[in-house]
Amino acid sequence: MSPVRLKLIFNIRKRRRLLRWLEYESELRRNPVQLKPVVTRFRQDYVRDEMAPNGGDNLLGTGGFARVRVAYRKGDTDRKPYAVKEIKAAPFEKKKRYLRRVFQEFNSCWDLGHPNVVATFGLCDEGSTWNIVMECCTNGDFFDLVMTGSLSWEDQTCFFKQLLHGMAYLHNNGAIHRDIKPENLLLSDAGHLKVADFGGAVRLLPNSPKDFRSSESFGTGAYLAPEAWRSSPFDIKIADVWSLGITTIAIFSAKTLWEEARVQDSVYCLYRRAWDTFLQGRPARRVTDTESPEYPLFYAAFPQEELRTLVFRMLHPFQSKRITVLEALQVPWVKSLECCCPGGDSSGGQAGADTRLPVHDHHFLKGT
Repeated sequence: MSPVRLKLIFNIRKRRRLLRWLEYESELRRNPVQLKPVVTRFRQDYVRDEMAPNGGDNLLGTGGFARVRVAYRKGDTDRKPYAVKEIKAAPFEKKKRYLRRVFQEFNSCWDLGHPNVVATFGLCDEGSTWNIVMECCTNGDFFDLVMTGSLSWEDQTCFFKQLLHGMAYLHNNGAIHRDIKPENLLLSDAGHLKVADFGGAVRLLPNSPKDFRSSESFGTGAYLAPEAWRSSPFDIKIADVWSLGITTIAIFSAKTLWEEARVQDSVYCLYRRAWDTFLQGRPARRVTDTESPEYPLFYAAFPQEELRTLVFRMLHPFQSKRITVLEALQVPWVKSLECCCPGGDSSGGQAGADTRLPVHDHHFLKGT
Protein backbone atom coordinates (compact mmCIF):
# COMPACT_ATOMS: atom_id res chain seq x y z
CA MET A 1 0.00 0.00 0.00
CA SER A 2 1.37 3.40 -0.99
CA PRO A 3 2.41 5.97 1.67
CA VAL A 4 -0.19 8.41 0.34
CA ARG A 5 -2.98 5.87 0.78
CA LEU A 6 -1.76 4.97 4.28
CA LYS A 7 -1.73 8.65 5.25
CA LEU A 8 -5.26 9.07 3.88
CA ILE A 9 -6.55 6.09 5.90
CA PHE A 10 -4.82 7.41 9.02
CA ASN A 11 -6.40 10.86 8.60
CA ILE A 12 -9.86 9.34 8.07
CA ARG A 13 -9.55 7.27 11.27
CA LYS A 14 -8.26 10.27 13.18
CA ARG A 15 -11.20 12.36 11.96
CA ARG A 16 -13.66 9.64 13.01
CA ARG A 17 -12.16 9.49 16.51
CA LEU A 18 -12.42 13.27 16.77
CA LEU A 19 -16.07 13.20 15.69
CA ARG A 20 -16.88 10.51 18.26
CA TRP A 21 -15.19 12.57 20.96
CA LEU A 22 -17.16 15.68 19.94
CA GLU A 23 -20.36 13.61 20.07
CA TYR A 24 -19.45 12.54 23.58
CA GLU A 25 -18.70 16.13 24.65
CA SER A 26 -22.04 17.28 23.23
CA GLU A 27 -23.96 14.53 25.01
CA LEU A 28 -22.14 15.20 28.26
CA ARG A 29 -23.39 18.79 28.17
CA ARG A 30 -26.94 17.48 27.69
CA ASN A 31 -26.57 15.01 30.59
CA PRO A 32 -24.32 16.78 33.13
CA VAL A 33 -22.67 14.93 36.01
CA GLN A 34 -20.71 16.25 38.96
CA LEU A 35 -17.36 15.00 37.65
CA LYS A 36 -16.32 14.44 34.09
CA PRO A 37 -15.63 10.73 33.43
CA VAL A 38 -12.72 9.49 31.37
CA VAL A 39 -13.45 7.97 27.98
CA THR A 40 -10.88 5.69 26.35
CA ARG A 41 -10.58 3.50 23.31
CA PHE A 42 -11.40 -0.11 24.16
CA ARG A 43 -8.78 -1.84 22.01
CA GLN A 44 -6.11 0.46 23.35
CA ASP A 45 -6.59 -0.67 26.96
CA TYR A 46 -8.39 -4.04 26.92
CA VAL A 47 -8.24 -7.43 25.27
CA ARG A 48 -10.86 -10.16 25.08
CA ASP A 49 -10.24 -13.85 25.56
CA GLU A 50 -12.11 -16.78 24.10
CA MET A 51 -12.37 -18.31 27.55
CA ALA A 52 -13.78 -16.83 30.76
CA PRO A 53 -11.95 -17.15 34.13
CA ASN A 54 -13.99 -20.24 35.05
CA GLY A 55 -13.04 -21.98 31.81
CA GLY A 56 -16.37 -21.35 30.10
CA ASP A 57 -17.39 -19.11 27.24
CA ASN A 58 -16.47 -15.45 27.67
CA LEU A 59 -20.07 -14.40 27.02
CA LEU A 60 -21.61 -13.59 30.41
CA GLY A 61 -25.06 -12.56 29.24
CA THR A 62 -27.25 -10.97 26.59
CA GLY A 63 -30.37 -8.86 26.63
CA GLY A 64 -32.07 -6.26 24.50
CA PHE A 65 -29.42 -4.61 22.35
CA ALA A 66 -26.47 -5.42 24.57
CA ARG A 67 -24.24 -8.31 25.52
CA VAL A 68 -21.70 -8.70 28.32
CA ARG A 69 -18.34 -10.37 27.74
CA VAL A 70 -15.15 -10.91 29.75
CA ALA A 71 -12.09 -8.78 29.01
CA TYR A 72 -8.70 -8.04 30.60
CA ARG A 73 -6.49 -4.99 30.80
CA LYS A 74 -3.52 -5.15 28.49
CA GLY A 75 -0.30 -5.78 30.38
CA ASP A 76 -2.08 -6.90 33.56
CA THR A 77 -0.05 -9.84 34.84
CA ASP A 78 -2.73 -10.70 37.43
CA ARG A 79 -5.28 -11.19 34.64
CA LYS A 80 -8.08 -9.56 36.61
CA PRO A 81 -11.32 -10.10 34.65
CA TYR A 82 -13.72 -7.28 33.79
CA ALA A 83 -17.28 -7.48 32.53
CA VAL A 84 -17.69 -5.39 29.38
CA LYS A 85 -21.21 -4.42 28.36
CA GLU A 86 -21.31 -3.86 24.60
CA ILE A 87 -24.25 -1.59 23.83
CA LYS A 88 -25.54 -1.80 20.27
CA ALA A 89 -27.82 0.64 18.51
CA ALA A 90 -31.34 -0.65 17.91
CA PRO A 91 -32.50 -1.09 14.30
CA PHE A 92 -33.35 2.32 12.81
CA GLU A 93 -32.32 4.03 16.06
CA LYS A 94 -30.98 7.50 15.39
CA LYS A 95 -27.41 8.11 16.45
CA LYS A 96 -28.28 10.92 18.85
CA ARG A 97 -30.84 8.73 20.60
CA TYR A 98 -28.37 5.85 20.82
CA LEU A 99 -25.68 8.10 22.32
CA ARG A 100 -28.15 9.57 24.79
CA ARG A 101 -29.09 6.06 25.92
CA VAL A 102 -25.46 5.03 26.38
CA PHE A 103 -24.41 8.14 28.28
CA GLN A 104 -27.52 8.13 30.46
CA GLU A 105 -26.71 4.59 31.60
CA PHE A 106 -23.05 5.39 32.21
CA ASN A 107 -23.75 8.66 34.01
CA SER A 108 -26.23 6.82 36.26
CA CYS A 109 -23.62 4.54 37.78
CA TRP A 110 -20.03 5.45 36.91
CA ASP A 111 -19.13 7.14 40.24
CA LEU A 112 -21.01 4.79 42.59
CA GLY A 113 -19.02 2.80 45.12
CA HIS A 114 -20.69 0.34 47.48
CA PRO A 115 -20.15 -3.37 48.34
CA ASN A 116 -23.69 -4.17 47.14
CA VAL A 117 -23.55 -2.24 43.85
CA VAL A 118 -21.59 -3.41 40.81
CA ALA A 119 -18.60 -1.11 40.26
CA THR A 120 -18.24 0.74 36.95
CA PHE A 121 -14.71 1.49 35.74
CA GLY A 122 -15.01 3.25 32.41
CA LEU A 123 -16.68 4.01 29.11
CA CYS A 124 -14.87 2.83 25.99
CA ASP A 125 -15.26 3.65 22.34
CA GLU A 126 -14.96 0.67 19.96
CA GLY A 127 -15.77 1.78 16.45
CA SER A 128 -19.52 2.21 16.13
CA THR A 129 -20.14 0.58 19.53
CA TRP A 130 -19.77 1.96 23.04
CA ASN A 131 -18.73 -0.33 25.91
CA ILE A 132 -19.16 0.07 29.66
CA VAL A 133 -16.43 -1.66 31.69
CA MET A 134 -17.68 -3.08 34.99
CA GLU A 135 -16.79 -5.37 37.85
CA CYS A 136 -16.93 -9.04 36.85
CA CYS A 137 -19.18 -11.17 39.08
CA THR A 138 -18.29 -14.75 38.22
CA ASN A 139 -21.05 -16.37 40.32
CA GLY A 140 -23.68 -15.19 37.85
CA ASP A 141 -27.07 -13.62 38.44
CA PHE A 142 -29.19 -14.02 41.54
CA PHE A 143 -32.25 -15.21 39.63
CA ASP A 144 -30.80 -18.68 38.91
CA LEU A 145 -29.99 -19.15 42.58
CA VAL A 146 -33.35 -17.89 43.87
CA MET A 147 -35.39 -20.08 41.55
CA THR A 148 -33.75 -23.26 42.85
CA GLY A 149 -35.74 -22.74 46.05
CA SER A 150 -32.78 -24.11 48.02
CA LEU A 151 -31.84 -21.01 50.03
CA SER A 152 -31.90 -21.37 53.79
CA TRP A 153 -33.66 -18.78 55.97
CA GLU A 154 -30.26 -17.35 56.97
CA ASP A 155 -29.24 -17.01 53.31
CA GLN A 156 -32.54 -15.39 52.35
CA THR A 157 -32.45 -12.79 55.12
CA CYS A 158 -28.76 -12.05 54.50
CA PHE A 159 -29.31 -11.41 50.78
CA PHE A 160 -32.43 -9.39 51.57
CA LYS A 161 -30.49 -7.11 53.90
CA GLN A 162 -27.68 -6.71 51.36
CA LEU A 163 -30.26 -5.67 48.76
CA LEU A 164 -31.70 -3.09 51.16
CA HIS A 165 -28.22 -1.66 51.79
CA GLY A 166 -27.48 -1.43 48.06
CA MET A 167 -30.82 0.20 47.26
CA ALA A 168 -30.52 2.67 50.15
CA TYR A 169 -27.08 3.70 48.89
CA LEU A 170 -28.43 4.25 45.38
CA HIS A 171 -31.36 6.35 46.58
CA ASN A 172 -29.09 8.35 48.91
CA ASN A 173 -26.96 9.22 45.88
CA GLY A 174 -29.82 10.14 43.58
CA ALA A 175 -29.67 6.93 41.52
CA ILE A 176 -33.09 5.45 40.74
CA HIS A 177 -32.73 1.97 39.24
CA ARG A 178 -36.27 1.47 37.82
CA ASP A 179 -35.81 -2.23 37.01
CA ILE A 180 -35.05 -4.07 40.25
CA LYS A 181 -35.58 -7.82 39.89
CA PRO A 182 -33.53 -10.97 40.64
CA GLU A 183 -32.19 -11.07 37.07
CA ASN A 184 -30.55 -7.67 37.63
CA LEU A 185 -28.77 -8.74 40.80
CA LEU A 186 -25.37 -10.44 40.57
CA LEU A 187 -23.26 -12.53 42.94
CA SER A 188 -19.61 -11.67 43.50
CA ASP A 189 -16.78 -14.17 43.96
CA ALA A 190 -17.34 -13.93 47.73
CA GLY A 191 -21.08 -14.54 47.35
CA HIS A 192 -22.13 -10.96 48.03
CA LEU A 193 -25.18 -9.57 46.27
CA LYS A 194 -24.64 -6.69 43.81
CA VAL A 195 -27.23 -4.43 42.16
CA ALA A 196 -26.45 -4.30 38.43
CA ASP A 197 -27.79 -3.29 35.00
CA PHE A 198 -28.46 0.45 35.01
CA GLY A 199 -29.88 0.48 31.48
CA GLY A 200 -33.09 2.19 32.60
CA ALA A 201 -31.71 4.09 35.58
CA VAL A 202 -32.14 7.80 36.20
CA ARG A 203 -29.56 9.89 38.06
CA LEU A 204 -31.07 12.88 39.79
CA LEU A 205 -29.10 16.10 40.11
CA PRO A 206 -28.47 17.50 43.63
CA ASN A 207 -31.10 20.21 43.13
CA SER A 208 -33.78 17.78 41.93
CA PRO A 209 -36.94 17.48 44.09
CA LYS A 210 -36.92 14.58 46.53
CA ASP A 211 -40.14 13.19 45.05
CA PHE A 212 -38.99 13.45 41.42
CA ARG A 213 -41.90 12.44 39.21
CA SER A 214 -42.07 11.03 35.72
CA SER A 215 -44.84 9.72 33.50
CA GLU A 216 -42.40 7.45 31.67
CA SER A 217 -42.77 3.81 32.67
CA PHE A 218 -39.76 1.49 32.58
CA GLY A 219 -39.14 -1.98 33.93
CA THR A 220 -40.48 -5.53 33.89
CA GLY A 221 -44.24 -6.17 34.05
CA ALA A 222 -44.43 -8.32 37.18
CA TYR A 223 -42.22 -5.88 39.12
CA LEU A 224 -43.85 -2.60 38.03
CA ALA A 225 -45.74 -0.55 40.62
CA PRO A 226 -49.47 0.03 39.99
CA GLU A 227 -48.90 3.76 39.45
CA ALA A 228 -46.40 2.97 36.66
CA TRP A 229 -49.24 1.52 34.55
CA ARG A 230 -51.05 4.85 34.52
CA SER A 231 -50.31 7.84 32.30
CA SER A 232 -50.04 10.37 35.15
CA PRO A 233 -46.63 11.30 36.69
CA PHE A 234 -45.47 9.21 39.65
CA ASP A 235 -42.60 9.20 42.16
CA ILE A 236 -39.98 6.95 40.55
CA LYS A 237 -38.04 6.45 43.79
CA ILE A 238 -41.10 5.07 45.60
CA ALA A 239 -41.88 2.93 42.53
CA ASP A 240 -38.42 1.38 43.08
CA VAL A 241 -39.62 0.28 46.54
CA TRP A 242 -42.52 -1.63 44.97
CA SER A 243 -40.08 -3.48 42.69
CA LEU A 244 -37.99 -4.20 45.78
CA GLY A 245 -41.07 -5.65 47.48
CA ILE A 246 -41.82 -7.99 44.58
CA THR A 247 -38.15 -9.03 44.52
CA THR A 248 -38.43 -9.77 48.24
CA ILE A 249 -41.34 -12.12 47.50
CA ALA A 250 -39.12 -13.89 44.95
CA ILE A 251 -36.25 -14.20 47.44
CA PHE A 252 -38.41 -15.85 50.11
CA SER A 253 -40.82 -17.87 47.94
CA ALA A 254 -38.97 -18.36 44.60
CA LYS A 255 -41.89 -16.86 42.65
CA THR A 256 -43.91 -13.73 42.01
CA LEU A 257 -47.59 -13.68 42.95
CA TRP A 258 -49.06 -11.80 39.98
CA GLU A 259 -48.05 -10.88 36.44
CA GLU A 260 -49.12 -7.23 36.51
CA ALA A 261 -50.23 -4.88 39.28
CA ARG A 262 -53.39 -3.69 37.54
CA VAL A 263 -57.07 -4.58 37.36
CA GLN A 264 -56.62 -6.92 34.38
CA ASP A 265 -54.74 -9.33 36.66
CA SER A 266 -57.15 -11.37 38.81
CA VAL A 267 -54.51 -12.30 41.42
CA TYR A 268 -53.53 -8.67 41.93
CA CYS A 269 -57.22 -7.72 42.15
CA LEU A 270 -57.55 -10.01 45.17
CA TYR A 271 -54.57 -8.28 46.77
CA ARG A 272 -55.99 -4.83 46.10
CA ARG A 273 -59.40 -5.92 47.42
CA ALA A 274 -57.75 -7.04 50.65
CA TRP A 275 -56.22 -3.58 51.01
CA ASP A 276 -59.51 -1.81 50.24
CA THR A 277 -61.21 -3.82 52.98
CA PHE A 278 -58.36 -3.11 55.42
CA LEU A 279 -58.51 0.66 54.76
CA GLN A 280 -62.30 0.95 54.61
CA GLY A 281 -63.37 3.82 56.84
CA ARG A 282 -59.77 4.26 58.05
CA PRO A 283 -57.66 5.45 55.07
CA ALA A 284 -54.68 6.28 57.31
CA ARG A 285 -54.65 2.85 58.97
CA ARG A 286 -51.12 1.46 59.37
CA VAL A 287 -49.99 -2.11 58.90
CA THR A 288 -48.56 -3.66 62.08
CA ASP A 289 -47.49 -7.13 63.15
CA THR A 290 -50.99 -7.67 64.56
CA GLU A 291 -53.05 -5.76 61.96
CA SER A 292 -52.66 -6.26 58.21
CA PRO A 293 -54.78 -6.94 55.11
CA GLU A 294 -56.33 -10.40 54.94
CA TYR A 295 -54.40 -11.80 52.00
CA PRO A 296 -53.89 -15.59 52.42
CA LEU A 297 -51.06 -15.87 49.87
CA PHE A 298 -48.87 -13.63 52.04
CA TYR A 299 -49.56 -15.69 55.13
CA ALA A 300 -48.43 -18.79 53.25
CA ALA A 301 -45.34 -17.13 51.75
CA PHE A 302 -44.31 -15.21 54.89
CA PRO A 303 -45.13 -17.06 58.12
CA GLN A 304 -42.71 -14.69 59.89
CA GLU A 305 -44.81 -11.73 61.11
CA GLU A 306 -42.16 -9.01 60.90
CA LEU A 307 -41.23 -9.91 57.33
CA ARG A 308 -44.88 -10.11 56.27
CA THR A 309 -45.56 -6.68 57.77
CA LEU A 310 -42.57 -5.16 55.97
CA VAL A 311 -43.60 -6.61 52.59
CA PHE A 312 -47.12 -5.23 53.05
CA ARG A 313 -45.59 -1.80 53.74
CA MET A 314 -43.34 -1.99 50.66
CA LEU A 315 -46.34 -3.03 48.55
CA HIS A 316 -48.80 -0.42 49.80
CA PRO A 317 -51.05 0.37 46.79
CA PHE A 318 -50.88 4.11 47.56
CA GLN A 319 -47.37 5.36 46.94
CA SER A 320 -47.65 8.21 49.45
CA LYS A 321 -48.12 5.58 52.20
CA ARG A 322 -45.36 3.25 51.02
CA ILE A 323 -42.31 2.76 53.21
CA THR A 324 -38.94 4.05 51.91
CA VAL A 325 -35.80 1.92 51.74
CA LEU A 326 -34.13 3.94 54.48
CA GLU A 327 -37.17 3.47 56.73
CA ALA A 328 -37.10 -0.27 56.03
CA LEU A 329 -33.49 -0.45 57.23
CA GLN A 330 -34.54 1.14 60.53
CA VAL A 331 -37.13 -1.55 61.28
CA PRO A 332 -35.87 -3.36 64.43
CA TRP A 333 -36.33 -6.79 62.85
CA VAL A 334 -34.22 -5.78 59.83
CA LYS A 335 -31.52 -4.29 62.07
CA SER A 336 -31.31 -7.61 63.91
CA LEU A 337 -30.62 -9.64 60.75
CA GLU A 338 -27.17 -11.09 60.14
CA CYS A 339 -25.32 -9.76 57.10
CA CYS A 340 -22.14 -11.37 55.78
CA CYS A 341 -21.15 -8.41 53.58
CA PRO A 342 -18.74 -6.09 55.44
CA GLY A 343 -19.09 -2.35 54.91
CA GLY A 344 -22.56 -2.77 53.47
CA ASP A 345 -24.28 0.20 55.08
CA SER A 346 -26.27 2.70 53.04
CA SER A 347 -23.47 5.28 52.96
CA GLY A 348 -20.88 3.06 51.32
CA GLY A 349 -18.55 3.39 54.30
CA GLN A 350 -18.01 1.03 57.19
CA ALA A 351 -20.87 -1.16 58.30
CA GLY A 352 -23.29 0.50 60.68
CA ALA A 353 -24.14 -0.63 64.18
CA ASP A 354 -27.13 -2.57 62.87
CA THR A 355 -24.97 -5.04 60.92
CA ARG A 356 -24.36 -8.30 62.77
CA LEU A 357 -21.49 -10.62 62.03
CA PRO A 358 -22.77 -13.81 60.38
CA VAL A 359 -22.72 -17.29 61.80
CA HIS A 360 -23.77 -18.68 58.41
CA ASP A 361 -21.86 -19.08 55.15
CA HIS A 362 -23.03 -19.26 51.54
CA HIS A 363 -21.59 -22.75 50.97
CA PHE A 364 -23.56 -23.32 47.77
CA LEU A 365 -21.43 -20.68 46.02
CA LYS A 366 -18.21 -22.47 46.87
CA GLY A 367 -19.22 -25.92 45.76
CA THR A 368 -18.86 -27.41 49.23
